[in-house]
Amino acid sequence: MFLGDKPANLIDTVFNFSQAVGLPTTLADIGLEDVSEADLLMVAEAACADGESIHNEPVEVTPKRWLLQLKGLYPNFATDEHSL
Repeated sequence: MFLGDKPANLIDTVFNFSQAVGLPTTLADIGLEDVSEADLLMVAEAACADGESIHNEPVEVTPKRWLLQLKGLYPNFATDEHSL
């Protein structure tokens, strides 16, 4: 949802539901509060490898965009005009 063109209110609804039922919503929630940026980038590169399902998103997803999104620094790929 965060990678595509979804309205903020839908994202908020799903996020709030996830928190209400106890689903993890942060890296810390899954025991990764001290994960390094280098490790996250390695995961981003694997997620964006040729043939991965991430390429089914309605926008191009690069490892850098994936990493920024994961860190909460890139609010919506579909509406951003910057090239990464």
